[in-house]
Amino acid sequence: MPIFLVDTGNFWNYADPYTRLTKAKINAKLARKLHYNLLTPTLKQIALQKFYSPRSSLKLPLLTTNLLHQSTYLFPPYHILHVGKKKIAVLATTLPSPPKPPMAKLLQNIQILPASSSLHQFLPALLPQTDTTLLILTEKKLPNLLQEAALASRYNQLDIILSSYPSNTQLQHYRIANTNVFQQPHSNHQISQFHLRWKHRTLQIQGKQISLNPYPPDQEILQFLAKQFQNLEKKYISSTLTLPPICSRNTPLSQAYLTQTFYLLLQRETQAQLILHTSHYHLNLQNHFPLSFLLLPTLKSHLPPHEIALKLQLTGQQILAFYKHPLRSSNILFAGLNEKQQEKQIVYSIANQPVLPNKKYTILCLGLPLAKEILEFAGTNEFQILRKNFFTTFLDALDIYSFPK
Repeated sequence: MPIFLVDTGNFWNYADPYTRLTKAKINAKLARKLHYNLLTPTLKQIALQKFYSPRSSLKLPLLTTNLLHQSTYLFPPYHILHVGKKKIAVLATTLPSPPKPPMAKLLQNIQILPASSSLHQFLPALLPQTDTTLLILTEKKLPNLLQEAALASRYNQLDIILSSYPSNTQLQHYRIANTNVFQQPHSNHQISQFHLRWKHRTLQIQGKQISLNPYPPDQEILQFLAKQFQNLEKKYISSTLTLPPICSRNTPLSQAYLTQTFYLLLQRETQAQLILHTSHYHLNLQNHFPLSFLLLPTLKSHLPPHEIALKLQLTGQQILAFYKHPLRSSNILFAGLNEKQQEKQIVYSIANQPVLPNKKYTILCLGLPLAKEILEFAGTNEFQILRKNFFTTFLDALDIYSFPK
């Protein structure tokens, strides 16, 4: 009996450092290892195509029926699965909410056609050459069946509509006109199984939800992932990331990536060349994260509380004097200031350039106690107070920014 493995959205996690650093190639390797037949990416993943370019590099059977890029379909608009002599036409339309401004900018060249327009274009040609039609609805936002009912009533040739909604806890089955509608729950630990058979040319379908919790992880897949992660740790820790002072060469990739991305965001948001903060920020940012996935809810629970940030300018001489001062707080970290032993002296650099004594540098201090200490040392009253919650912005940035470029 043929078995088809289909993913209905969000196969790779944009908060995962391995996904970003490999441009989703590690996810593609896993999908091929699992023998996926079809994957239907979400609009957010497609927006991040500008960074990941999955069309050209991932070599996956991606499917979207109503998305165009410069008047050309982004991916194949339909796919035909063969079950013996039977043929199943699979289409997938996305039903997203209007994207927020940062994501809207990334999607400015993507045209989203109405689902009905796409079905009207492809169904008449597919029906004569296939036995069954399956429509996958991705990014459905409405909890009721209005969207499914409208499509099932208008296109009664559709045999199956497969959708999902976060509030569902069980697989729901409805019969609307001639169409079997299944609403799946959102869950990382369950899969939906559908058994199709044809009796006297009539389709019979049964669906059920299967929990993966009772089943132990596949050892071959675990070994495959362990090897991939080990190779990435060696490659990217040694060559790609410019590590902050607190990160050693033994720092796990996910921790180093997270810290470096946080610095990158602060520099973009404030145009600061040097970031000063106390070590508890690093401890909050780096602890308790698994190597493979940085989930936003977990990350949010460990972020530092909102505090005031101070922006000021200091000369290179002032920065080095404060850095070397024996009485300054010992837990202050200077993100962006690097030191290197050259012959018999230590050379200090900011942004890969030697620190010049008379040059002024833009400094960002996180936290009020540290800000008071640096102001007292520098003896200056020229500064700017920033009351922005950088940590909430940081969470948003994990979905938008690509790193490293």
